[in-house]
Amino acid sequence: MISIDVTVDLNVRIDEDAEPIDEQLGAVMEELVKLADSDCGISDPAVSYDSDLRLVTIEVVAESDDFDDAVVTADSCIRSAIHAAGGATPGWTVERLSQKAELADA
Repeated sequence: MISIDVTVDLNVRIDEDAEPIDEQLGAVMEELVKLADSDCGISDPAVSYDSDLRLVTIEVVAESDDFDDAVVTADSCIRSAIHAAGGATPGWTVERLSQKAELADA
């Protein structure tokens, strides 16, 4: 089993009529914690926001026997958390700027 630290940067569009971004991202973080607690294959979630760049960074550690599977697990859990928090990702309409993965100490 290997642990992989996966970081996903998302350029977000903010709906002026929606909840404040900190509340939206707080809800995403809560859902990531629930997923991590449910033993879905991720742990150690973190969410941050750079308001100048409108850039959300979501980080999780994914565990798998295979590097690519760990990245898929992280991606799936991140999207699930966004959906559970009331966000939408049809076709990942938010622009993914980068995705980086590094081996992490288990």
